[in-house]
Amino acid sequence: MPQPTETAVAEPEVPALPAPDEGVFAATIAKACPSAKPVSTSVCKRAGFGSSDVICNYGLGEDEYLRHSATLTPGDGEWTVVDTETVCAQGA
Repeated sequence: MPQPTETAVAEPEVPALPAPDEGVFAATIAKACPSAKPVSTSVCKRAGFGSSDVICNYGLGEDEYLRHSATLTPGDGEWTVVDTETVCAQGA
């Protein structure tokens, strides 16, 4: 009689963070760059198929145009800014 074999149990995947909306993006930039002008508008999309990063184009202060861009990456259950120094310099 054949012996039963053990079946490997897959580790549960950590769910990806949903793409940030304008409020989440504005709060993320405000936290990373406290002295920058506030985000007035933004649009975010995944960096590419299968990527966990998000690229956001945004306007600052009274600007309604998407003149700036930032890349966000998941970290510790929240979005974090990639290359904070450059992003904060845009909003100075």
